[in-house]
Amino acid sequence: MNRRVLSCAATIAVAALPAVVRAQVGHDPAASPYKDIEHSQELTVFGGFLQSGNDPAGVAWRGGPMAGARYDIHLAGPAYFYGRAAGVQSKRTIIDPSEPEATRVIGDRTGTLLLADVGLSLSLTGHKSWRGLSPMLAGGGGAIADFRGTDIGGYRFGTPFALTFGGGLRWVPGGRVQGRVDFTDFLYRVAYPEGFYRGSEEVPAFLGTSVARSRWTHNGAFTVSLSYVFGR
Repeated sequence: MNRRVLSCAATIAVAALPAVVRAQVGHDPAASPYKDIEHSQELTVFGGFLQSGNDPAGVAWRGGPMAGARYDIHLAGPAYFYGRAAGVQSKRTIIDPSEPEATRVIGDRTGTLLLADVGLSLSLTGHKSWRGLSPMLAGGGGAIADFRGTDIGGYRFGTPFALTFGGGLRWVPGGRVQGRVDFTDFLYRVAYPEGFYRGSEEVPAFLGTSVARSRWTHNGAFTVSLSYVFGR
């Protein structure tokens, strides 16, 4: 008798298991707000604006409109590798610290600031979208450059190393075209020449000793993008 009861109970449990599993998943796959992202690679063009960080001397490159391109490839799970390059149309002020205060500002110079970095990004919804959206976090490293020499005041921007981190939101409607918005912090160092700290009775120093010879500055970029997706 006990064997028959146990056998019937086991049969009922096995029959009910699929329904229990479906209840735990919580969504019929056809009605789920999560959709698999079908493509593994993206080519993106973007435009936006870079806001420069604090510069006590006022000689580093200031913010300006930016445009560029990036490439993303899905690695595994929520992880993606990306490479990015951009140009920023910017201005900076030329200072000659050997001149008296009234005449040491020479004027503004216009130029293009180039940025390039590589890194990893993580999708908070995995390799899926939620109602067509996929929020991202990203971090990496690269370099900033203006490819210009030392100016009349002894200042040179150079090619500083940059740490990059930020986040974004992808719009994944399906098909070959996607949209996204991103915010990125480009963290790089600005350094001042020794001549900015030298002075005399006739010509006081341009910068006081309380201003550090170099500092890390946060430079925020907001961009809007269109992506072409491909690969499986």
